Amino acid sequence: MARPVLKWVGGKRRLIESIIRLFPRDYSERAYHEPFFGGGALFFHLEPTSGSINDVNQRLINFYMVLRDKPEELMEEASKYIYKKDEYYRLRDRFNEGPLGDVEDAAILLYLNKTGFNGLYRVNSKGEYNVPFG
Repeated sequence: MARPVLKWVGGKRRLIESIIRLFPRDYSERAYHEPFFGGGALFFHLEPTSGSINDVNQRLINFYMVLRDKPEELMEEASKYIYKKDEYYRLRDRFNEGPLGDVEDAAILLYLNKTGFNGLYRVNSKGEYNVPFG
């Protein structure tokens, strides 16, 4: 069973067994469609063979598309970043400046998710990512 790559507010990982009990018996034979993907805990647990994922956050969807289509490029880009407070704020500023290429955007999102406070994704009224380090 695969686990979510990103930590995401509203994650369903702890509720998976309770949720699955509510599914129809033949759910594994059906296409799986996820309207609020987030961290994708349920999707990764089910490992569906067909379906679709969606989320209002385009950067999140870009991350998963890059992870699926360009995993080596993503890891190469992400490996350039170090765990330091000043690096975090430099990359957060870069993320907010945009536009970025798909791989760079995905790599910075991964970094911010893993090094920002509690894995939050939060933006201000200007749409700027504003989660503090740690």
